Formats: sequence, structure tokens, C-alpha cells
Amino acid sequence: MNFALLLLLAASGSIVLTDDVYQIPAGGWRWVRFEIHQRPATVECRFETVGGGEAHAELVSRPELELIHQHKIHDALASTDTARTGAFSQYIRDPDESAVVIENPGSSPVAARLTVALSFGPPRQPASRYLSRDRRLAVILVSFVMFFAIVTFSARALLRAMKKP
Repeated sequence: MNFALLLLLAASGSIVLTDDVYQIPAGGWRWVRFEIHQRPATVECRFETVGGGEAHAELVSRPELELIHQHKIHDALASTDTARTGAFSQYIRDPDESAVVIENPGSSPVAARLTVALSFGPPRQPASRYLSRDRRLAVILVSFVMFFAIVTFSARALLRAMKKP
């Protein structure tokens, strides 16, 4: 029955696998497992922490999920930064069993609203991505420092050239 419903929804172009709030213990994680059968799909994941704290989401294949269970180093097909909100979209061409893992790297429990959806059909155009607020600030500060260093160096060289007879 569930498989027939999944096929019917897949024919419509998009299905939402989960749109729930997950309680994630400190240093713990939760996952949403799914299979992509005959047609390629785009996995769309979005999360937002509720009431503070930060989380990290990853899309992993079945073997990589087993490595996570064993607390070993693993590879992710797509991931987010550790933040209060995050999102990714990943096109999967080949049939496979995968999972979206949401992790709490902090030292206190976190509640996070996780939305995972599958869209069937050709991949969408890539969405624009923005740097986090901290990285934008770092880029601006480094740019200012470099700009003023170049201006200072040039001004000193020009002043020395003007003083020479």
C-alpha cells in the first residue's frame, strides 16, 4: 500500500518525505532514510533550529550511513554548514538508498524542523548560494586591510620618489 502511494506521488513530480521537528540530543543525530528507484530525483533538504542551538545536515549513501553508525569518518553527497538554518539540493541520477542525517554538534539538546523532499525529473538550475554572515564579515575585513596596505605602500613609494632630487 505504501509503495503504491509512493509510486503515485512520484508520478506527480514531487513528494515530501518529512516536515517534522526532531529532538536531537547533544552530540547526537537523527536520519531520514529513503530509496530512489527507477527515475532520477533531486533531494531537497532544509532545516531550522527551534529555540536556539545549531545543527548540521548531510546527504549520505547507505554505506556512508553505516559508517556514521560506527562513528567512523564518512563522505557526504551534500552538506550544510553548522548553523541555525541550512539547506541543500542534490541531484541523484542512479537508483540508490540514501539518507539525510541531521546532527547536533553542540553540548546541549536541539530541536530542529527538518524538511526533506524528492523532486523527480531533470535537475533544476543551481540556486544562488551566499556566504554565512561571519564569512562575509571576514571577507570585508581582509579586503579593507589589503586595500589600506596597498594604499600605504603606494603612498610611501610616491613620497620617497618626490623627495629625491
